[in-house]
Amino acid sequence: MAGQTLIISDPRAVRAMANPLRLVAVDELYRRQGPATATELADLVGLTPSAMSYHLRAVESTGLIRRGESTDARERPWVPAAPSYSLVASVESDAVQRMVLIDSRLMPVRQRMEELLAARSVRAPDADIVYMVMATGQLLLSPGEVGLLQARVQEVFDEFEALSADRSEEGDLRRARYMWSVVPERVDPED
Repeated sequence: MAGQTLIISDPRAVRAMANPLRLVAVDELYRRQGPATATELADLVGLTPSAMSYHLRAVESTGLIRRGESTDARERPWVPAAPSYSLVASVESDAVQRMVLIDSRLMPVRQRMEELLAARSVRAPDADIVYMVMATGQLLLSPGEVGLLQARVQEVFDEFEALSADRSEEGDLRRARYMWSVVPERVDPED
């Protein structure tokens, strides 16, 4: 299974993953690449363990996660079903289903951006800023250069994901989310 990416394209599964709380829980399991209980994941998103269990059972039906073995005979942990996953639009998906897929990733990031900007609005203008809200730019690249850019950026993300894999939010460690995209200015059929 090492190195395999689980592709989820069934429209029902993609809709099930449109809930931002589910995405946070699933992303945490995949970040850890190990077990977590409903209680641990509930603490992460501010839900009760029973509410998180409900969401985890819904995600289990997509095939993204599965039940692990209990170590204490009380609560069975959840584990990722593969080393990584990708939610993609299926061939049969319509515009609404594609928007659900895009919004499932963009909405939580947008909410965090809004919260960060609101927090910054009350700070002194010359205060140190650690987190970037968004950076945009333009590049004129060949398809090979786009592939090289994506591979190099992925190497950086892989390095820092490995660094954070076994950590928990203690001391000055804080959870940060990233998102990046490279899209053409004009979309051609072969894109």
